[in-house]
Amino acid sequence: MVHMISAIKSFDELPVMLQASHVKQVLGLSTGKAYQLMHSEGFPTQRFGRRVMVLKADFIEWLEQNKGQSRER
Repeated sequence: MVHMISAIKSFDELPVMLQASHVKQVLGLSTGKAYQLMHSEGFPTQRFGRRVMVLKADFIEWLEQNKGQSRER
C-alpha cells in the first residue's frame, strides 16, 4: 500500500513524529536519500523497534542548525 502525502505548505501541517516520507517531501529528496539522512550521524532520530522517526521540533531545530550546509557525498 502506497501512502501519498499532499503538498506541505507549513510545518504546522506536519505530524508531531515524522517518517522518512515527510522528510523526503519537506526536503525534496528521493526516498533513498531521506532514509540515508535519517540514519546519518547527527540527525535527531528516535527508534521504535525497527522504525526510525524524528520529532517535528527536533527536525526543525536540525534544519536551523544545518542551513547553508551541503550534505552531498
